[in-house]
Formats: sequence, structure tokens, C-alpha cells
Amino acid sequence: MCFCDNGNSELKYLEFSCDSTLPYLILKQNFSKAKKNTVNLFDEIYDLKIECIGLFKDDRIINFNLSNSINIYFFFFTGKINFFVCKNDVIINAFKNRNLYVDKSISDLFKSKSIKSGEINKTETIKDFYKSNYLKFGYLFFEELLHILNLNEKDALDDNNKKLIEEEFDKFSESLKTPEYIFYENESKSEISLMKFNHLQTYNAKSFTNINELLNEYLKHFYKVEKRKTVKDSRLVNLQNKIEVVDKKIMGLMKQIEVSKQSEQYFIYGEHILSNLQNIKKGDKELHVNDETTDDVVIIKLDESLTPSDNAQKYFKKYKGQKDSLKVLKDKVNIFKKEKEKLSNELKRLSEIQDYKTLSKMNKKQEIKEKEDKETSMFRKFILSDDYEVWVGKDSKSNDLLTTKFSSPNDLWFHVRGASGSHTVLKITNKKKIVDKHIIQTTASIAAYYSKARNASNVPVAYCERKHVKKKKGFKQGSVVMAREKVIFVRPALPESTGQ
Repeated sequence: MCFCDNGNSELKYLEFSCDSTLPYLILKQNFSKAKKNTVNLFDEIYDLKIECIGLFKDDRIINFNLSNSINIYFFFFTGKINFFVCKNDVIINAFKNRNLYVDKSISDLFKSKSIKSGEINKTETIKDFYKSNYLKFGYLFFEELLHILNLNEKDALDDNNKKLIEEEFDKFSESLKTPEYIFYENESKSEISLMKFNHLQTYNAKSFTNINELLNEYLKHFYKVEKRKTVKDSRLVNLQNKIEVVDKKIMGLMKQIEVSKQSEQYFIYGEHILSNLQNIKKGDKELHVNDETTDDVVIIKLDESLTPSDNAQKYFKKYKGQKDSLKVLKDKVNIFKKEKEKLSNELKRLSEIQDYKTLSKMNKKQEIKEKEDKETSMFRKFILSDDYEVWVGKDSKSNDLLTTKFSSPNDLWFHVRGASGSHTVLKITNKKKIVDKHIIQTTASIAAYYSKARNASNVPVAYCERKHVKKKKGFKQGSVVMAREKVIFVRPALPESTGQ
């Protein structure tokens, strides 16, 4: 709403917020109207003169008396924040729920509560008396009253404390004739006031010259806090979701570990078969033996297409495979447990942060990390241990980027010999540590899996330090040459989990 002050050509503006979390009415010197998504409202009050301003029914309603028998009302009741235009006490327009209010009397719409002079309900509390008579002052004044008189809001009202309360509110009214404009703030709360309060002495207090300066300071503070809260809540939810994902991965790995613990049984089955070679012939489906510890009959399944000796070797191979797998699975569980601990510590630290600058700095770091994760989402990633992670290109373009931009000189670079395939990089965080043989084998198996030789049983994979891989001028996308390479033969396979 814009208006001129006593014929002054300079326009001033009233800004009214109906937001239930922050309702306000503030005078502004400048206003910039958006070019889009705006609409003009309440043409009934265009070009009218403001004759006087006051409180309606001595309550939380600001009333502007305009010319032409028009009144406008700004309602600040909790849950009923609204703006009304009336003519001769009858509502002719409303900002919210227009059809519900039009043609109703503004006086009858919100009847103020009152208490007859001298009438005291014996069961009435101090808070009841305050709400019936002084609610327009707001709860800060009520808290000041309780503080000054050392009362409890649930205390029963009697003639003595009734008189004391009335005297204090008379003093408040007198103080408000020459208001002060004070912004109170501590670590967790902020308040605005038109007088000094004893019960807020521990707060930081800042004074302003007028109500608009005070309100602008409060709004600035409120939106900063809301932004901080939004950033914090979003980050907390993000961390909680990550912890849930890690928990699921740990549970999945624990189930695999339980299965892999059967590896010892496979070794025993192989031993039983070798001990009974004379009793087995090719084509048998089962071997029945007695368990030496329980004397129970153990049934060992046989592959009828294999010789007895080959059946024994098959169980020994299962034993070795699952035993190796058990170590890998336990390593991964430890990795995820450490990751969960890190996330949980970050969650706890974030929950305790109140300072906006610290929160903003943390959020910027997270945004940078998320941006980096987004940039590298073009690669498949496998976590092998705390020190090792494998990245695999998905196409010619990502192969080039992985080799030339997203790998370090001392990382190990893998590629299948004699067949096309993805560039595969073993990223190394601890450059002083000698890479374990099983880490190299696992990486080579991944490289073989993402190649044209995926279905072969034994694939040659060359590897070297990435600094010995060169992309020469004129080479097509994905083409490189390597030097000082070593070759390892592996079966194409992926790790148990954590692949992307």
C-alpha cells in the first residue's frame, strides 16, 4: 500500500505480512514492484485520505480511518491474521477468505473479551486475569510482570495481587508514552520491545531511533536465523539418510559374512571326498559319511559330471574363494563402520552448531564436495579398503577424463590386453605403502569385467603407474599408450559390494 504524507509528493509504503510465522506491518521509504506475478488489490481505498490510526477494540487490530467512511483493519490474532476493508462497519473486502467475511459486521466478527469491574472469579488465575484485561500488551510484558512481582502465572488471583498487577500495567502504559526501541538477543532467542525489561538483562540489547528501524533489524535477524535453520535441517536430514544407507550396507555385508563362514565346511567336505575316493564313482550324486564329533550322517552333494577327485577340488576351491571373500567382507564392514562413525560425529557436531558463520562455512565445504561428487558421477566407483578405491570409465569420453584429469601420477592404471575395455584406475591415498597383491588382482578383475573379455575365464590385464600412460596428439578419444607395464591373469569379476 502506498501513500503520500500530508500532501508531500514523496511516496511512502506500508508492507503487511500475513505469514503466520512472522506477521508484521512496517513502514518503508522505498518499494520495488516485481514486473511479473503481481496484482493490484483493494481498489476501494485508492486515492482516499488517512484521517487517523489506532487500535480497534483496544486489541491486536490496527485500524486506519480513511475518508469516504472507509476503514481498513490489520488483524494480528494467532491463526486469524488478515486484512479487511469496511464501509460503515460492514466488511466489503478481505485479503483471506473474502467470501466468508464479506457483508459481515467487523464489530461482531471478533468480539473482545472483557471482565466486569470488580468481578473476580475465585478460581481465576493470574494468567486468566492477564488474558482478559491486558493481552494487547503481549507476553513479554506479562513475563516482566511475573518477574517484578515474583508471581507465578498459575497463582490464584486475589484482591492484593490484582491491585499490584493493575498498578504495574499502569506503569507500563505510562512508559509506552515515551517508547524505547530495543532489540534483545541471546544465543537461542530474540525479542523486540518498546521499553527496557528487567527479566531480559542477560540478553544483548541494541537500541534504535524508531519502530521501523527496530522492525527491520528484527526481520533481518529472523530471515538469517530461518536461513540457518533451513541449511542446518537440510544438512541434518542428508546426514541421517547417509547413515541409514551405510547401516543397510553393513547389514548386507554381515549377512554375506555369515554365509562365507561356511567355508570351513567346504574344506571338510573336500577332505571327506578324498578319504573316500575308493567308494565314489563318476555319476554319483551324493556321498554319505559319519561326522566324527556327533556321529551323525553327513550328506555331501556331488557333481555327477565330475570325477571324485574333481569334486574334492571343487569344494577346496569354494573353501579358498569364500575364505578370501570373508577377509574382503570384513575389511568392507570396517570401512563402513568408520564411515558411519564419521557421519555420526558430523551429525552430532552439526546439531550443536548455533553460529551462522560456522554453519555457512561447513555448508560451503559440503557444496564443494557434492559438486565434486557430481563431476565424478560419470565413473563407476568401488571401495576396496581405507587406502584404495577403484574408478572405472563408462565410455570413451569418461575414459579420457579419468586418465587425463581425475587420476594422480602414482595411481595404478589398468587395461585388458588384446581387447577393448574401460580405463580402470586404482586410486592410492597412501603412496608410501606397497599395494597388496589381492588389491591388484581385484582391480584387474574389475578391469576384465568391464571389457569385451568379460565372459572369458582367464584374462590378461596390463597395469602400470598412471604417469607412464600417455595420450599422444591425434589419438582418438579413449586411446592411449602405456609403458613399464606388468601383466596379470585374472577371472573377470566385481567386488562383493560398493560398486556404482
